[in-house]
Amino acid sequence: MTGTPVRIPVYQKRLSIFNCLDYLICLHIHNSGYPYQYTFSGNWGFYYYSPHEFLHHRKEAAKPPFYTSLCEIYHMKNTQADYTNLIDYMDEGGQLFTHSDGWYLPWTINYHRAHDGHYFYIQQYNQERTHALVIDWIPEIMEWVPIEAVNDGYIAGGAQAFRLTAPKLNMDMQNVLNLLTACQTHIAGWTDRSVATGIAGLQAFRKDMLALREEGVSYVEQWWDLLKIQTDVRDRFLEFIYFLDCSEQSPLYHTANNALIEVFEECFNKWLAFRNGLMKTVITGTYDWKRAIERLDKIILYEERCEVALRLYIEGMLAKLEHKFLSHGQS
Repeated sequence: MTGTPVRIPVYQKRLSIFNCLDYLICLHIHNSGYPYQYTFSGNWGFYYYSPHEFLHHRKEAAKPPFYTSLCEIYHMKNTQADYTNLIDYMDEGGQLFTHSDGWYLPWTINYHRAHDGHYFYIQQYNQERTHALVIDWIPEIMEWVPIEAVNDGYIAGGAQAFRLTAPKLNMDMQNVLNLLTACQTHIAGWTDRSVATGIAGLQAFRKDMLALREEGVSYVEQWWDLLKIQTDVRDRFLEFIYFLDCSEQSPLYHTANNALIEVFEECFNKWLAFRNGLMKTVITGTYDWKRAIERLDKIILYEERCEVALRLYIEGMLAKLEHKFLSHGQS
């Protein structure tokens, strides 16, 4: 068996929303018969600590939202063993997410060219235990590879591998609305002693940018990296929103109006414009703190619109649920 693995469905416009490991985990969920998009349901967040540090989740959290959802939504468990050799995993059988050094992997672009960390997925072993069926995302392949090659890469990559148990998903309309309500709360945000979140966090960021004025240019390269995380997770959250409306597997199939999707899309675009605009001013030597704040203000405006649109949508769907419940009670 050699060729291209089964591709998972993507409903939004941008197809490159994954890194190699997350794609393989989503493929694992998809191959189990479940939609993977709920892994992105907790992504829309902004946690502001200082001009040096803002994240999409609380930094004290044990795991980022993607991995938390594997446990809390899909009820999956991570099983890991510290084997010196990958071959020792064979006795246990089963699928394996494997970290490796790309230098040793014949199918990758860095084979015998550069050392880099890379994840791939071993789906099974042949009966003679000489080859492993490897699935990879970048490059997209599914082929039998000599076990010595993957074992050498595994050892050089730090001898790291893990399994995930089969997912179990029970998602009805109320469960989905609970997820969306949590998202709405994160968009609105709050402030405590250590962090300001959501719109409150963006307002704190704006206040610091205003105080920094021209000195803000010294932060731009750091902001560039931090904002990449913000745009990436929002891009994935959009896939969750699109899935809810476009997939027949969704309890909310064809219930969202275009305005709801469009406001989240436009908010995402404002984040991109803010990030790209900041870097452009550094490259051209034209940093303008007033213009940067104007772009941030547009983000704040659209985050506010997202919160309102999502709240109205949730209220409308809850009203439909209540009406359905009362109708059944009267019949």
